[in-house]
Amino acid sequence: MKRHIYPLLILLVLLIGAHQTDAQKIKGKVIEENNKSLPLVGVNVYWDGTTDGTITDANGAFEIARTKASSKLIFSYVGYQNKSLIIKDQRHIEIKLQAGTNIDEITVKQRIKSSRQILLILCRRY
Repeated sequence: MKRHIYPLLILLVLLIGAHQTDAQKIKGKVIEENNKSLPLVGVNVYWDGTTDGTITDANGAFEIARTKASSKLIFSYVGYQNKSLIIKDQRHIEIKLQAGTNIDEITVKQRIKSSRQILLILCRRY
């Protein structure tokens, strides 16, 4: 009898552990706000104030483990506005990121003194 109970108990513990591990993960998808069919690839998804994070795959999907250190999930992507979401008991979420504002062209100018000006400055010192 004991021979049959131990394998069943081990199987039960493994099944419960697998269910709890899945419950501790958040799955979701990140898409562009103006185009629902366009998934965003490589979006940074991380817990605020921690180093725990992941990125979205080719379908815009991600999976991240819950943490006790933070309940705020941050989504950031180059060219898009960052978005944050307080996570309570959600297991699956869909996030829409909005394209960021464009800035106009910036021109940086710097003048270099000519060798004649440098020579005059050096001569004045001595």
